[in-house]
Amino acid sequence: MTIGPKFTISILAVSLLVVMIGLVVLYQQEESKMGTMLTGRANVISTQIMITRAYITQNYVNKIKKSKAGGEIQVVKDHMGLPDAIPLPATAVREMGEEAFKTGSYNARLVSQNPLNPTNAPKDNFENEALRAIMSGADSYTRRDDVNGVETFRRAVADKATTVACLSCHTNNKVGDTLGMLTLSIPMGEAIALSNRSMWQTGGLMAGIVVIIMSVTYFLLRNIVLKPLARMS
Repeated sequence: MTIGPKFTISILAVSLLVVMIGLVVLYQQEESKMGTMLTGRANVISTQIMITRAYITQNYVNKIKKSKAGGEIQVVKDHMGLPDAIPLPATAVREMGEEAFKTGSYNARLVSQNPLNPTNAPKDNFENEALRAIMSGADSYTRRDDVNGVETFRRAVADKATTVACLSCHTNNKVGDTLGMLTLSIPMGEAIALSNRSMWQTGGLMAGIVVIIMSVTYFLLRNIVLKPLARMS
């Protein structure tokens, strides 16, 4: 084999190696970027839910219990169909999360080891592991799961008794205690599609640049080195 074909094969091998390494690095970057984006989205949602829950507790449940109407209006977990009943804050969070899930946005619920409502006990492996981590002192727990065939970003954050109003229901706790956790489940289909599109676009551009550089290198080397060498021989 002459130097020309050898050099061509070498150029192709180096090009393929550079492109493959670039794609691996790009994939890792896209995974990291997607995780950061989903974590940020989960933090925004969880903050809004916690604010809403605290507002409901302080300005609805607590006021009703202390008012004259407190004897007529019940604060219960099974409030549906009862005209004189409102939901517990944790029940309200779960029901609003279920409504959000119907839109494909996310699902949210409060989970506890000793819930006032039994439906707020941990239901699967993720919630059991997350609750153990949270109750052991972790601020959050994150994992990607396959939920009913859907790739899902799942995150749990500590749920603490932030005001005295929380103690009107959680009578055995004090302000600052960890009551349980708030779990969020965000379908990843859209995020994965965006990440894949970005990766292939960037990867294609990178591969094109490598091919152009290698082609120019070969062209220059062929005309400056190989042809003069061939004439000399």
